[in-house]
Amino acid sequence: MNNINIKTIIISLFAGLFMIACDDDNSAFSGNDNNIVSFQLKQGEQTFYAAISEGNLVVTVPANLSLEGATATVTISELATISPDPSSITDWDNEQTFTVTSYNGNTQTYVYRVEHNAVSKDGDVVLLTQADVDAFAALGLSELNGSLTIGAVTGQDSIYSLEGLEKLKKVKYDLTINPTYAGDDLTGLENLELIGSLQIDQNKKLKTVTFPRLQAVMLGLIIKQSRVETIQFPELLKVDDEISFINLDSLLVMEFPKLKSVVNNVTFQAGWNTNKLKVIDFPALEKIGGKLDITNWKEVTETVFPKLSGVRELNIASLSKLVKIEFPSLEKIETRLNLSVTNDNITTIDFSSLIAIGGDFTMPGFPKITAADWIKSLAMVGGKLQISNNEATSLSDILPALADVGELTLNNLPNISELDLTKLKAGKLIFQGTSNPVKLIAGETCETEIALWYLTIKKLPDLSGIKHLKGLHISGCNNITTVELNEIESVQNDLIFEYGSNCMSYKMPALKEVGARFMFNNQFGIEFNFPLLEKVGSFSYYSQGQPTPVDLSFPSLTRSETYFVIQTSGNSSIVANISFPQLAYVGDYFQLTAFSNPENNYIKDLDTFSALTYIGGNVTIQAQKALTSFEGLKNALGKVLEGESTWTVRNNAYNPTIDDLKAGKWKQI
Repeated sequence: MNNINIKTIIISLFAGLFMIACDDDNSAFSGNDNNIVSFQLKQGEQTFYAAISEGNLVVTVPANLSLEGATATVTISELATISPDPSSITDWDNEQTFTVTSYNGNTQTYVYRVEHNAVSKDGDVVLLTQADVDAFAALGLSELNGSLTIGAVTGQDSIYSLEGLEKLKKVKYDLTINPTYAGDDLTGLENLELIGSLQIDQNKKLKTVTFPRLQAVMLGLIIKQSRVETIQFPELLKVDDEISFINLDSLLVMEFPKLKSVVNNVTFQAGWNTNKLKVIDFPALEKIGGKLDITNWKEVTETVFPKLSGVRELNIASLSKLVKIEFPSLEKIETRLNLSVTNDNITTIDFSSLIAIGGDFTMPGFPKITAADWIKSLAMVGGKLQISNNEATSLSDILPALADVGELTLNNLPNISELDLTKLKAGKLIFQGTSNPVKLIAGETCETEIALWYLTIKKLPDLSGIKHLKGLHISGCNNITTVELNEIESVQNDLIFEYGSNCMSYKMPALKEVGARFMFNNQFGIEFNFPLLEKVGSFSYYSQGQPTPVDLSFPSLTRSETYFVIQTSGNSSIVANISFPQLAYVGDYFQLTAFSNPENNYIKDLDTFSALTYIGGNVTIQAQKALTSFEGLKNALGKVLEGESTWTVRNNAYNPTIDDLKAGKWKQI
């Protein structure tokens, strides 16, 4: 029978105080105290004292020692009582609760528990057979300061049970479950509290992965190509690297109710076969440092992350039965957001707190979602934002908070006719398909590049008031017959006109400078009115499909900072005259070329380049069938004559060599 000494009073210490109390009515016994003053357990010859703090009694003993049947000695406050009576308890290996009641009836609760000192081993352990497991269990370890490998990568089933490993609480490095482990579950590892990593790969027998006490994974949590049906980590709080579940097509249950943070990527990637999981729900997860990737789950109907506030990248793709997407607390995605799902099924979607996407975002349309509230806070997209097939009449109807975007593409948005770029900071604005831009509002300086690609519009949008434009690219707009932009004085980046089969006239009478590429590519134009243009980053003209001979004249152009290219014939088109009387500088290569269909028989000399004094790169002149004089380049070929640049001249009426030029033979005699 257990012995208990209750109300142990050290008379020699308290006698004087007691006598004073008898003589002084103001120090009378109050009866309010309800404390455990001391608590000890004796097991055999050993005595263990409890640490007492804030209602807790903690006794620490060696790892392999049982306190079953120990004797308790407890000291409590004067005239207080304790329940249950410690002398009635024999099971001191498990938690107990005591209530101390003061003389006047006040109560206080104490919770007793036992903690065991670790029994540890250094180094890695590999268990290849059931006998290996049993021998390892006999060590009674609570900590392994190394890696633990269970089973072999290949071979016959060799381990069927992990029972006996229940004392193990910590594996410092990798815990690996290999294919020759043939148990249905991991019974025996249920008391693990911390591991370096978990790796399970191609195990066909394991059905249940449950770690009821595991709180932290210091590296990765990886399960691949296995037939696991249940994954449960009820106490796990953090993973300090990645979670990767790949090709787990038998998975039915996945539970992480307390997980708060994952430092790196979280990957849930099903195979291409039939899979079974229906819900992906992480109710406590707040932060993912890497990418969240959810793909190929054919039966998943819900992806729910109610507390997630930040992630580097988010990809949800190929979830054909998905109905609900909930990320109500997500504020920032550092790079890309991709939602490639069957849009017709979505009835609930919530990104209402999302403010910023650092990378690209193609905004899907959801036929069953009528309001834009699901992404109402989005203010910034750092990369490319594409919006397609929407009947809204203004951009604010779609993204009411949008203020800053790297590149915005409006594809098939026929009802948005006006866009105010004074309220939207956009690096580039692209209109495509049936979009119908009529008016773009900006100040004198427009910091947005504008691109019109394959539109059905018949006239350019109104750009009145803009004098300095960041860039303009018009491509494939075959219904436009005239480009007339009378107020623009400079283009900071590219000015490109291409693939316009019906546009005959290009007029920019105020334009003086293009900072990057100035290009006509496969255009049918015959009128080019750029009377004030002086400087371009590069100049290129590619003749295409215009049977009427073209007069290519740029009377004020003095500099092309890099290359200068003119293709004088091609695909039934031909340039009859080129005029660049002020051109003095070409920073890189110079090309004057033609195709054989038709041959160019118009250009006979290069006198139009008589002002040219510098060509910085290689020179190519070919297929000008009437060209007999190169005297216009006399002052520009210093680098060619010095051998620093190449000279390629062929299929012209006259094809002088470098030696010919050095000998003064600039034209055919």
